Amino acid sequence: MITSLRKWIWISGGFLLLFIAGLQFFRVEKLYRLITPAEAGTQPVAVMAAAAPPKQGEELVVYITEGMNDSEKKLQGNLQYALDYAKVKHESIASRDIPSLSPNPYHILVLTGESAKQYPLAELQAYVRQGGRLVVGMRLDGTGWEPLAGVRENRGFYPEEVFGMKVNQALFPGYPDVDKEAGLLSNSMLDVTLEPEAKVYLSAESHPMLWTYDYGKGRVVYWNASSLGSKLLRGLLLHSVGLASPSFVTGQAAVKSVHIDDFPAPVPGGNADIITGQYGMSVADFYKKVWWADMKTYAERYNLIYTGYMIGTYRSDDSLDAGALISQDEEAYLYYGRELLAMGGELGLHGYNHQPLVKEGEAVNPELGYEPWNSGALMEAGLARMKTAFTHFYPNAVYRSYVPPSNILSRTGLQALHRALPEINNIAAVYNGSADKGDFVQEFGFDADIPGLYHMPRISSGYRFNQETQFYQADAVATMGVFQHFIHPDDLLDPKRIVGSGWEDMKAGFEGMFRHTNEVFPYLEPLRASSMREKLIAYQKAELNVRYTEDRISLTGRNLVSPSVFTVRVEAGKKLATASVSGVEVSPMKEAKGLYLVKLSKPQAELTIIKDE
Repeated sequence: MITSLRKWIWISGGFLLLFIAGLQFFRVEKLYRLITPAEAGTQPVAVMAAAAPPKQGEELVVYITEGMNDSEKKLQGNLQYALDYAKVKHESIASRDIPSLSPNPYHILVLTGESAKQYPLAELQAYVRQGGRLVVGMRLDGTGWEPLAGVRENRGFYPEEVFGMKVNQALFPGYPDVDKEAGLLSNSMLDVTLEPEAKVYLSAESHPMLWTYDYGKGRVVYWNASSLGSKLLRGLLLHSVGLASPSFVTGQAAVKSVHIDDFPAPVPGGNADIITGQYGMSVADFYKKVWWADMKTYAERYNLIYTGYMIGTYRSDDSLDAGALISQDEEAYLYYGRELLAMGGELGLHGYNHQPLVKEGEAVNPELGYEPWNSGALMEAGLARMKTAFTHFYPNAVYRSYVPPSNILSRTGLQALHRALPEINNIAAVYNGSADKGDFVQEFGFDADIPGLYHMPRISSGYRFNQETQFYQADAVATMGVFQHFIHPDDLLDPKRIVGSGWEDMKAGFEGMFRHTNEVFPYLEPLRASSMREKLIAYQKAELNVRYTEDRISLTGRNLVSPSVFTVRVEAGKKLATASVSGVEVSPMKEAKGLYLVKLSKPQAELTIIKDE
């Protein structure tokens, strides 16, 4: 009897172990089975059928003067990029051709020069007086312009730079006041007193920075600033141009993505004082039980979709073969990668190791201590090993996006990447940076040399939600309706990236960032990197036609994304009718009076402008 009982227990225990193992296998396979090859790819972006351009109304055109020196050319280039991203028609104009420009509320002339002598003042006064619209993009060195610009007294330039920015009247939602001490904005400015009728939108250290002034039948928008050559101010520049016209339409891609660099990756072993002191656990346990648990919570709470970028090793050499990459921390790769995929996220590549794809003699920040690669062939060999490891861990997943280590990448490295991994069609580096230190600074669009390779820069990074981060994010949304942010799992372990006392402060900043983003920009669609690429391409290819009358805006287009999102500004004393119309949604935007969000699910719409009682 005892022997039979022992045999039964042994057999039952065996079945129990097999059952538990089966459950574990099923749990892992169920996680991964959610991602099939078909689902891992991107679906075509829905676009609307073409509609004929409106026959009535004025076409708005922004005329931009040609810059003479480097700062003026940067301002000119920034405005051209901003208008292209926002789908606003623009043309270049030489100073000598300004007198031939016909006065029209929908002809907006932007001066990019800083010397008043470059422009014919008498002709400009007549142009504005008769209804033309003028934007002065850089404070002018010279006198005689005061009556046209609404300046009562001009005392010349301040002897020192003026710092910071205060929002007196919002041009676009989300911009914070910027403290003088932040060091984010500095300008050479004129010391002026304005006429009472001037409307000040921005100021710095109590000095007017941006204002409008009605002159005759027209209007002048004046930037008392010198910093608009920075691409991080494109959104403000774009929407300041909109202040000049009775109404102004800009396109919005309306997309949002969150990137996690170095994820999945080998998890650091051992302990770290900042973790053990607060949580009493190892780094590996903290990553799984605290950091990743919080990240999953925020993804659900704030409707975020993560794209993780896998890295093979943190060794500076290339001695590990594919088998060694696979075996070094297989559990971490399987656990985090499959959980990310099961959440609806996506995996991209960050590289074989964390050494940027740069050869000796190519630009790289020496302070980072990176080792250059000896040849493009060795870069390709390392990337091929990385591909083998990725396929081993995630045989049904598809990678399309690449993030350069430390956002550094040379053209040699880019070519090596393309040869080794031709399936990569998306590079996500940085929107702003120092190219002379190797930063791969990007604009949104296709590569000039590699067909099909798209550049999709990230805008902001880190867990800190301060004035600088908020400003950068707001400006990118204002420019094109794009929010792109990236973080690292190991930011807590880097003394330069730690916020406050550690993870509790860092996660509070991260949560605050997305609470703010969802409140101010609720219309941004969360996307994986590859899906965001497809939507941005479709958005940029689409054609928009806008015609303006005093009481109506007609919108039509060809291959507009479905639905399409726009911002519409109307001047003071007017508002857009927000009555529900099939296929058209109109709603006031937060903070910015006179600015509306318009969403279309059909390729043509008529927006009605009425008096603001």
